[in-house]
Amino acid sequence: MRAKALSIACLAAMIVGCVTTPQLTVSGVPVSGEVRVLSVAAIEAAIAGMRTDLPEIRSQQLTGIQVIDSKTVYLTYREPAKRIDIKHVVQRVRGRWHYTFEIVV
Repeated sequence: MRAKALSIACLAAMIVGCVTTPQLTVSGVPVSGEVRVLSVAAIEAAIAGMRTDLPEIRSQQLTGIQVIDSKTVYLTYREPAKRIDIKHVVQRVRGRWHYTFEIVV
């Protein structure tokens, strides 16, 4: 009986450990999708590439980051005083991140 109680306690501890794993955030924004295929530095480089290619995005608030694969990231921005989030596509081309001027609908 004691062994059964111990194994249930171990199982419960494992489940809690899985549930309470902190979510990855970059620049204070949660990252979703295939988070394991890119490093934090790569995600930061994608954000920097977006800001370089579309400087006016700097006045907007980054609200979401979704990693699609090792070469594609969706960055969601919200314009000041608006409640609409716009998801932009950023891709890595020859090792550098660039905004594709595409929006995900």
